[in-house]
Amino acid sequence: MKKFRFRLQKVLDTRESAEREAQRLMADALRILNELEIRKKEIEDELNTVLKEQKSLFNGGTSAGKAMQHHRWQRELQKQLRVQEEKCLEAEQVVAKRRAELLEASRERKVLEKLKEKKRTEHKAQDHKEQQATLDDIGGRHTLSGRRTEHA
Repeated sequence: MKKFRFRLQKVLDTRESAEREAQRLMADALRILNELEIRKKEIEDELNTVLKEQKSLFNGGTSAGKAMQHHRWQRELQKQLRVQEEKCLEAEQVVAKRRAELLEASRERKVLEKLKEKKRTEHKAQDHKEQQATLDDIGGRHTLSGRRTEHA
């Protein structure tokens, strides 16, 4: 029995490696998106806190200087929030691109694995056929030698 050898094993190994790299890149993109979303939430929370403070300041009467300071800080937080939203949008696009790359790498690997399994099945069938032919040949010789001794 000959040992099964897949002629495209190196190509399959390369595709498996490419898929692992695509998985790593996808994980990195998701991690970055998660970090950006956490920062965005922090900015939103801080902005909400500032808005609540402004309401209480205006209700309780405050100086113009303090009101201006809160207003400037509110505008700065709104600006930071817009920037952070843009960063999140860009990160989402990167995640979508990485996801597509991962799906393609996975598909390419699966195609070769299916081919390998098909070739392995064909090899087993061929091997079984050869073994059966050998056994039939041995059985035929044994029957033939048994007939010779009967005639002698």
